[in-house]
Amino acid sequence: METVFDDYERANNFWFTRKTLKRQEGYNSNGLLKAQYELKKVDCLQFQKFLLSIRSNRYHLRNVHVFCGSYTYTLCMAFECPQEESRKLMKKI
Repeated sequence: METVFDDYERANNFWFTRKTLKRQEGYNSNGLLKAQYELKKVDCLQFQKFLLSIRSNRYHLRNVHVFCGSYTYTLCMAFECPQEESRKLMKKI
């Protein structure tokens, strides 16, 4: 199964290694799987543009929180995002 990172690599001629891409898994308060990734040596603005250009349903993305260098942003990738949920996400950042 291809991941969003595989497609980012191909689109930007950039290859992740174990040092530049780390994954942690856990569960959120609703019991849904939550994965966190640590990215290093990535052009933060280029990664944001890539995320905005993809079809989120291909990767089953709902909410994306990005902490990249001095950039921090949250993207709702779902078809519809409740405002209450968005507010909670922003408070955590």
